[in-house]
Amino acid sequence: MKKIAMLLAVAMLLCSLASGFAEGEDTSFTGTAQGFGGDVTVEITVDETGKITGASITGNDETPEVGGAALEPLAEQLIAAGNAEIDGVAGASFTSAAVKAAAADALALSRGEEVVHEDVPLAGMTPGEYTDTQKGYLGTVTVSVKVAEDAIESVEISETTETPQIIATVVDRLPERIVAAQSTAVDSITGATASSNAVKTAVRNCLIEAGADESMIANSVSKSDEVLDYEADIVVVGGGTSGSAAAAQATQNGAKVVIVEKSGRIGGSGAISSGILGIGSTMQKEQNLTYSTETVFKEWMEGNHWMVPNAKLLRKYLNMTGETVDWLVDNGFVFAYVSSFDGTDETDVHWYEEPAGNGAFGVAGQQYFNSLTKDVDTILLETTVTDFLFNDDGTIAGVTGTRYDGATVNVKAKAVILATGGFAGSAELQQELYGTNYRFFGLLQNQGTAIKLGQEVGAVVLHATTACAHFFAPIRDVTGIPAEDANLIYDVVVTPSLLNVNDKGVRFGNEANAEAGWLESAQYRFQQGGSYYVILSQGQVDTLVNEGTAGLGLTAAAINIPFLGHATEPDQPLTNLQSALDAAVEQGIAYRGDTAEALAEATGMNAEIFAQNLADYEAACEAGEDVWFGKAANYLVPLGEGPYYAIAATAVPYNTMGGLEINENTEVVDADYNAIPGLYAVGMDSMGTIIDGVGYPDFGGPATSWSLNSGRLAGMNASAYAAGK
Repeated sequence: MKKIAMLLAVAMLLCSLASGFAEGEDTSFTGTAQGFGGDVTVEITVDETGKITGASITGNDETPEVGGAALEPLAEQLIAAGNAEIDGVAGASFTSAAVKAAAADALALSRGEEVVHEDVPLAGMTPGEYTDTQKGYLGTVTVSVKVAEDAIESVEISETTETPQIIATVVDRLPERIVAAQSTAVDSITGATASSNAVKTAVRNCLIEAGADESMIANSVSKSDEVLDYEADIVVVGGGTSGSAAAAQATQNGAKVVIVEKSGRIGGSGAISSGILGIGSTMQKEQNLTYSTETVFKEWMEGNHWMVPNAKLLRKYLNMTGETVDWLVDNGFVFAYVSSFDGTDETDVHWYEEPAGNGAFGVAGQQYFNSLTKDVDTILLETTVTDFLFNDDGTIAGVTGTRYDGATVNVKAKAVILATGGFAGSAELQQELYGTNYRFFGLLQNQGTAIKLGQEVGAVVLHATTACAHFFAPIRDVTGIPAEDANLIYDVVVTPSLLNVNDKGVRFGNEANAEAGWLESAQYRFQQGGSYYVILSQGQVDTLVNEGTAGLGLTAAAINIPFLGHATEPDQPLTNLQSALDAAVEQGIAYRGDTAEALAEATGMNAEIFAQNLADYEAACEAGEDVWFGKAANYLVPLGEGPYYAIAATAVPYNTMGGLEINENTEVVDADYNAIPGLYAVGMDSMGTIIDGVGYPDFGGPATSWSLNSGRLAGMNASAYAAGK
């Protein structure tokens, strides 16, 4: 919360504190302020002169890629300045302001001053309409704010290039919340955090331009103490792809269903993607495609090393994929055509019919999921489930949670279907289950709720060790520089003629393997852990600056999926690459070393191993033949002498895979394979039961298809259970 601090000197306390300093001893003090997503706490140590000598910052609710990434640099700024008067981090204005306010409070306490906060109402603004544009998740958001002298009169999102389904939830909800609260300290729309951040930052800038003091902008917003009770046959926790299918099927089977969805919309990833496996669908037959369940089953088992935990469930799933596509058509889905995912086989992937101009990965899906769930009894959006409800005998009796405004929501039900989308948004679970953290491109509201709740009642976590990955990119975006300059770092990462090594310094594959397929290239990189390094020399940097990627052997733009950036045409000089690299080095995204050994030391690689791999690669480039991985000769470009750069890059998955173990009836099981009464898991919360936990199945649409089909299975089984059948 942005509040003004009234500091009252207390002489006796000052004396007491002063006497507490031993010579050369630092003492710690803490302050807290409202950031973008929640409280930001700054703990500082000060010496006897009152100078900050150490700082640590926690802000668990800040956006990981924005405010979260700014916490360490902000702590460094506090130490460098020795006080709270810091510049902040560009692009993380809310978090920066919170850190400055919290540090100022901590310093005041160190001086023995009492810190008292009061909300300050808006005042002193010049009436009129103000406009500001901010970067959201994949695009920009332009906001117009109309103000009176002492009030926000209206907030309008006047223009945006964000994904329509994502920004729609923000347009529908966030402006009216800001106006009602007369504050930017309202809750963001879960599932659209970056877009919400863009809107709130734009409103903040408009209010400051109008003349509001910064202390007036983010006054506290009161929470609701309402308790809302619901009853149903089935409660579906999560209204994404699998949850929508489960709720729709259960409703059609006669059950009363409540969906509890954390975000501001239903449909999940399935509403912003396309491509669904459907073997034997009516469309497939009409197009005379004959790819069979038997063929897919065999290839799936082979691709998973015959290590699928429940082949019976896999067979049941594959047998119903065509029927499910027909069911979707009956429920309002429109598919344009059937094809393979990459043109190499007939896996019968069904693609949504898209409005003109939306492209191959269009965004028509939201309307389809709205249609699918139109008959569901109750859909509770922006509500987060936190725990189960239990009967007197200890069996599950529903769920409880919290709505965005603080209201408590209880849903009593005979059966619970967990459809929470995996754990991509939980750094804690990533570290626990992967042993590292990845940069995910997807729905980061998916924070492992099913795994956490399931483990509380004895469920088994199975094969939560891989992910759906097609992309790779820098570990995070460079901030504080123009977007086109920041994109140059992405451009370098996807350039196939540059050496790639893992965090030990070992070259791990053909850097041009994206040309063989998105899945192959991403899986190579995923298996290296949370990061690997793209290596280039100063000479190569200079070549890119002057000649573009053509100077490194490219005759066409590098193959990439342009959600996180774009590859430039070969003849386009990367004019500002040096300044972008310098910024990346400053922000810990890239590293520089005059020699191979110095670069290894900067990154933490094994110096001897890296130097040997670099020498081996140079030898391959000089010989024009890559005997290890078969990289094409035109991409074998020697690095030459240092200095060298290493850009930290990563596979960028869009979903986790694996979760709770289920049986062939989609019931969650315990360690003895006993079904936990009334508990089901679907989609990414249970896909570990039909994969080996090593890689993503090499078929078109397996994650979306599994989500829809497992959802239907659970809807059928849970409705029968609730009816006592």
